[in-house]
Amino acid sequence: MDYVTRQFIVLAKKLRNEFRKTRETLHNDLARLADGLKNLKDAVSAKGETDEKSHKSDNPVTIAELRTQVPIRVQTEANRGCIERVWRVFKGTLEVLGIVAVVLYTVVTYQLLQENIDATNLSLDKPRSRANLSMRR
Repeated sequence: MDYVTRQFIVLAKKLRNEFRKTRETLHNDLARLADGLKNLKDAVSAKGETDEKSHKSDNPVTIAELRTQVPIRVQTEANRGCIERVWRVFKGTLEVLGIVAVVLYTVVTYQLLQENIDATNLSLDKPRSRANLSMRR
């Protein structure tokens, strides 16, 4: 046998031994995992049985009626003071003024935009009209 063959055999034996050790470790881990799952299943079953027993037992139910001879006053609308009424009017006035201001701003801006567009069109039309006049001559 040559040197390479002997090295191969030695490495194969080492690999086989490591594989056996790993397989045994894996087998032990899987056995512990299976035992843990079985214990968990038993614990869940026991908890389910105790819950079932507690639901089956009759607990006494107490019903009490509370009645009074004094009627309870119910206030259906809020009492507003003078300050709240003044504030409501002031706030409403401010809201109306704000809306009017927005509408006026929109109208003024629209008019300025139209003037700008007209001025741009006019400045573009002047060179064209001069070019047309020079071509006619």
